[in-house]
Amino acid sequence: MLLKLSHTLFFILLTSIVIQANTANCTGNEQYVERFKKIAVIEMHRSGIPASIKLAQAILESGSGQSTLAKKANNHFGIKCGGSWKGKTYHKKDDERRMGIRVKSCFRAYASPEESFTAHTKFLTNPSKKSRYGFLFKYKKTDYKKWAKGLKKAGYATNPKYPALLIQVIKENDLHKYDMYSLEDVNAKEEDKEILAYAKNKKKEKAKVQKNEGELEAVSPNKNTKFSSKRKKDKQKKTAPAKTKKVKVKESKSNKADHIFYRNDIKVIKIQKGDTPQKIAKRHKIKKSKLLKYNDLSGMEPLKENAYFYLQPKRNSSRGRDNFHIVKGNESMYDIAQQYGIKLEKLYKKNKMIAGQEPNEDERIILRNKRSKPPKLRKKATIKKTATQPEKNTRFVPKPKKATQKKKANPNEYIVKKGETLYRIAKAHKVSVEDIRKWNKLKNNDLEVGQTLIIKK
Repeated sequence: MLLKLSHTLFFILLTSIVIQANTANCTGNEQYVERFKKIAVIEMHRSGIPASIKLAQAILESGSGQSTLAKKANNHFGIKCGGSWKGKTYHKKDDERRMGIRVKSCFRAYASPEESFTAHTKFLTNPSKKSRYGFLFKYKKTDYKKWAKGLKKAGYATNPKYPALLIQVIKENDLHKYDMYSLEDVNAKEEDKEILAYAKNKKKEKAKVQKNEGELEAVSPNKNTKFSSKRKKDKQKKTAPAKTKKVKVKESKSNKADHIFYRNDIKVIKIQKGDTPQKIAKRHKIKKSKLLKYNDLSGMEPLKENAYFYLQPKRNSSRGRDNFHIVKGNESMYDIAQQYGIKLEKLYKKNKMIAGQEPNEDERIILRNKRSKPPKLRKKATIKKTATQPEKNTRFVPKPKKATQKKKANPNEYIVKKGETLYRIAKAHKVSVEDIRKWNKLKNNDLEVGQTLIIKK
């Protein structure tokens, strides 16, 4: 009897210990994921590496941040030094052996865990490793199973069970949901210090080195050093190109590098002060005509500072979590299309609207599916103008009415409405901007509300 009771108590005690250990492990994983899901999602949009894979690898390699390597070197992915690494290092015994004896391996050390996440992206996207890891980026970022098996195939880990372990961690912690997250879902900011601190510091350091080199070369002839006449001439020759180097550094300072981020899985930047489509095209080595097409522009419109400007074609619908957008103030359909990275023509079509029409404030604009009827449209300023015309000439009421009837009936003419541009009107009537300017003898693209345009010849 006592023997049975002791066996029962031992079983209960063992079960409780196992449950407590599993609970502690789950809690540790949850806290770890909560802390690093933001950087994982951001890096996914920046590179294409699934957030679930990055988080699962970090959990496995660092023991949810509890490993010695993670604590002392901020290395959460077990990345070794390699021949090209010039940063800080940390040595510890690993599976590396010499003459059958385990020896200390060299691991990369980072300033912060976030830098480790960014470095993991850089490691997999390194051009020198393209032949090894390049095929992974052909897989969809939502297909974590292919990525798990692909990492093993590429030789990232030696453990034959590595893919199964990754998949298990992803399923147990529900990590695959983060592969569907947008940048807005993790409250990412364009200039977030945790996101691109590593890349920014590298760029700053490089710019400083170039600047210092230029300044040193320019200053050195003025030093009180005894040179022979021949040496002085040689020194002057060497310092001549140094001045041009210094000018180049100044130019790069005035033209700050664009911060590329993603909206609707499309590369986008924010327009800087003084930017033009031509300048952006030159900076990013993309044809100006393509950029104008991507952003639904004619090229004549002035660019608004801090507005979104896409470097790739916009999509037919939103891939984010929002199914609709509530119109605020005087927001135009173009503003909404740019905000969500959707082609303007497709956005009009989804909402059963004609090009040039604008929705009323507080109306819902569908971003994914199609609506059954159009939203309430904004009242046009042209209606007020036409309504006041008869009051001004009350003696000749019939004549203005006939004139307006002719204008409405004439398919070759069009009355400009509030918020419309020459490009939108041309696109809506399937003619070119140049033709409309020619037919109406316009000197520029400026239009006035109520202005009558010839749109066909």
